[in-house]
Amino acid sequence: MTDYILKKVSQFTLLRSRRGVYTVHTLNRPTIAIIGLGYVGLPLAHAFAKHGYPTIGYDISHKRIETLKAGEDWTHELTPEQLREVPIRFDVDPAILKDADIFIVALPPPSMKRTTLTSRS
Repeated sequence: MTDYILKKVSQFTLLRSRRGVYTVHTLNRPTIAIIGLGYVGLPLAHAFAKHGYPTIGYDISHKRIETLKAGEDWTHELTPEQLREVPIRFDVDPAILKDADIFIVALPPPSMKRTTLTSRS
């Protein structure tokens, strides 16, 4: 799956509008933002960074970002060595996302309060 995504990203073309005139820009190495750094998002961010893509890792948890910056992953998806081998910009500030060209959201599904599709809470 990661190889498929990497192939598609390498073909990424950006359509930009400036005063109603659209121009096409092919980005060789777009900056990729991974939103949510759990057991799916963190390995995905690592894969992009390892393939040379500028990568932003965003999460709302200050504790999560602090531990990742310290080289620790409490999900145990990546080793400390793997975290150190690639440059990922970890941050909790959403302003960092303005630097991204591509956004990948890796969040868990909302918790299910309803037990069936017809019941109401």
